[in-house]
Amino acid sequence: IYLQNSVSTVGDYADPLQCIRTGDRTCGDFQHSTYFNQYSGGNPNLLPETGRDWTYGLVWDIPHVRGLSVQADYWRIELDNQINWIDLPTALTDEAGCITGLQVSGAPYIAHPLGGAYCQEAIANVVRDAEGNILAVHTGPINENYASRSGIDGGVNYNVQTERRGAFNFQLHYTNYLTNFSRTLASDPLINNRAQNVMTRMTASLNWLKGPWDVTLYGLRYGGVRDNNYGGCETLPNGIQPQIGDPACVLHLAHIKPWVIWSGAVGYRFDKRVKMTLNVNDIFNKIGTISEYAGGFQFISTNQGQNYSGRQVFLTIDYKID
Repeated sequence: IYLQNSVSTVGDYADPLQCIRTGDRTCGDFQHSTYFNQYSGGNPNLLPETGRDWTYGLVWDIPHVRGLSVQADYWRIELDNQINWIDLPTALTDEAGCITGLQVSGAPYIAHPLGGAYCQEAIANVVRDAEGNILAVHTGPINENYASRSGIDGGVNYNVQTERRGAFNFQLHYTNYLTNFSRTLASDPLINNRAQNVMTRMTASLNWLKGPWDVTLYGLRYGGVRDNNYGGCETLPNGIQPQIGDPACVLHLAHIKPWVIWSGAVGYRFDKRVKMTLNVNDIFNKIGTISEYAGGFQFISTNQGQNYSGRQVFLTIDYKID
């Protein structure tokens, strides 16, 4: 609210509006021949964030099967006046989308309704000269009028105690995000962004405990998401990517595949004080993939948890001090 206005000079940046107009699908940062002033500060008109949530659920211990239970929940979270910081890339991306109705990839711009109050403000926040060069950009926090998310959670838990083979604990949990509504201003329509985000998540773990040994196998699966150019036109064999409405346009409706990794840990307790554990993250050395329309080497699907780290192995020693 009270952050003092600051001014910085910017010359190295990406300009989505010019990229869309010239057909540059990569649209990377580069040093321009002209500079502009970025004005950034607080917003005394911010309102407090408010929220509410509720959940209905059940847990059932299966009769005649000791240690087996299932659970299910339905939940909903709502936020009003959520505060979001409009940074420089967001300001330039929204300005370009509101003017052209497109994203850099060529897909339609659907984040905000064209001609609406947000788009009018986004265009006004970027000042350009007659040749299209940026003269100034205004950034800062705003209240996002409303956001809500709902989903279902399900799970299975099974614990088995044996005299000779130790104790086994199996857990399987699943989440499905049913809705993900948001609007930036009260005048904007509610948009369900579910398809632009991971819609399902599943985890599974199996633990074995016997005497000093403690072994765990853990799996994680994020569901698929829409590809970067979803809803845009496919690139033609000659390398040209047509615009929506072109007779040669074939809609791109591909999805990025689910992200699945397995991890494990083997621990041994020497006595009441000392325990050693060998951990292996991403056992099969899976690396994030770059989709055809990603636009650069860094554009892996990070909202699925994808990364370039690959397999990681480390050893931990725990020593208990009374």
